[in-house]
Amino acid sequence: MKKLITIVVCVLTLSFASMATASVIDFDDINTGAQGWADLPLSYSGYEWQEFEVMSDWFYTSTYGNTTGAPSSPNAVYNGDGVLNATISNPDSDFNFIGGFFSAWSRNENQYLDPSSSHFIALTGYDDGILVDSITLNLSPSYQWFDINFLGIDELIITSSGDGKYWLMDDFTAEPVPEPATVLLLSSGLIGLAAVSRKKFRR
Repeated sequence: MKKLITIVVCVLTLSFASMATASVIDFDDINTGAQGWADLPLSYSGYEWQEFEVMSDWFYTSTYGNTTGAPSSPNAVYNGDGVLNATISNPDSDFNFIGGFFSAWSRNENQYLDPSSSHFIALTGYDDGILVDSITLNLSPSYQWFDINFLGIDELIITSSGDGKYWLMDDFTAEPVPEPATVLLLSSGLIGLAAVSRKKFRR
């Protein structure tokens, strides 16, 4: 019996872990064409993206004199037209925002040489319009990984240091939050399986 309980607990643990596996969105499947940039689709990789565009490494490095590109390469995203607020949301379920790579928009490896560079950004997470968490990140000319860990949000707003100020992001990393009904259904099914197995064992 103890062995059966151990098996059920292990299956439950593995099932819940698989339901909340973090995914990394690197934007590298977007074709930026000959111009080197493109609009990011509103619906992309399970999320809704507002005010985002995709930039290719070759355009960013050749046009602005930088030598370092996106960590995943060849693409990264940025706030299109330098808008103040860019939004990532999931209308179907909450998610945990784990983190990502962020960089200031730079020229010749120096963010202060470009007046359109956002030297910092503010990240704000909401769930059903209620503030969950917020943080301000100071950006550098090269990409840095930031652990954010906003848990149970359905909307993430990234705010630049001002209108017309640009920043870049790569490897957006997030995981879905399992719906309570899904968790309950899975738990009930496994518990029922355990009960049936126990009866067979007794026979």
